[in-house]
Amino acid sequence: MAKKDSLETYIKKSQKGDKDAYRKVIAELYSEIYNLSAFIYDDDETREKLTKHLFIKAFKSIADFDSEECDIHLWMAREATREIYNVAVKRGDNIFSNEIEQRDYSFESIEEDDELGEASAEFNESFLTEEGFDPATEFAANLTIGEKIIYLLYCYEGYTVDEIESIIEIDSSFIMSEIAGMRDGVLAAYAPIKAENDGVVEDVLADSDPAAGYGNNDGDTDSDGFEYESEDEYDEEQDDDEDYVAVNKPQPKKEEASSKDAYKGPSVVSYELEGRKASRLSIPAYRCLGAGYVTVIITVNPQGSVISAKIQEDVSSDDKCLRDFAIRAAKLSRFSASTSAPARQVGNIVYMFIAQ
Repeated sequence: MAKKDSLETYIKKSQKGDKDAYRKVIAELYSEIYNLSAFIYDDDETREKLTKHLFIKAFKSIADFDSEECDIHLWMAREATREIYNVAVKRGDNIFSNEIEQRDYSFESIEEDDELGEASAEFNESFLTEEGFDPATEFAANLTIGEKIIYLLYCYEGYTVDEIESIIEIDSSFIMSEIAGMRDGVLAAYAPIKAENDGVVEDVLADSDPAAGYGNNDGDTDSDGFEYESEDEYDEEQDDDEDYVAVNKPQPKKEEASSKDAYKGPSVVSYELEGRKASRLSIPAYRCLGAGYVTVIITVNPQGSVISAKIQEDVSSDDKCLRDFAIRAAKLSRFSASTSAPARQVGNIVYMFIAQ
């Protein structure tokens, strides 16, 4: 039996204009991009229409994708969020609250903000699942469209404040103020989860109002259409691209017998962090072609969050795909809290990727 092409191969073919290959890419990444649309908009029709549009745009720029800079999942998410913002502007959506409240925020990137990094990592995992982000999550329900977009850019995709300023062309001081307000809601929503994870009972929600300072999207914009320069421009764009943008939600895959071209994701073999226990060792739901071991050196704060992760070069596979997924999994992992632990405790996690 002929071996099926991998996602990596489909991407390379897509970069050369192969529309059939791009449909394979869509099938692999559909739920991830749909989940971003669903995070921003409430109604199913808008979500599906927007998701189709995002894949159209991504196809037109996929030739620029460089696997040496980031993996395809992150690249697609970044392309999607940029375009979601453009669409919201062209639709005339009420993106930010009319009530401006200046709030202080002192970090330039999510990597510097340990608390927000830990809390957002808990919620970010849902973007990678079939079920998607829970719309009932309290902090998200109170965010404006603009705040949700900033959340994706900053907390999910790892852009710095200056990079976000360049993307959405809004002053960095306003962006930092929006992050500060959003941060309060994220931490408040995460507090009971953290207390449960740590086995600690603490009523941190009593003193905070996650809705405080938030603007609601009360605009009367019609969510059914994407109002470009002319009302038919969006649909015309889709019609023009009809031959390659059959962006339909993939049907659930049938169970297949074991085959040589089926791969499993990473399995955690071991971890080492003196005096601490793992409360969650995250396994990303991705597939790589290769097989091998990857050791990730982690730095953990007293709260149990992984604040940095890097590959231990001398004992790890050279496969970039395996390395990317190992790093992502390590950053989502959690360990027991410890008041006696150093501010930056170093340990490691070993992953074994198995080709089946």
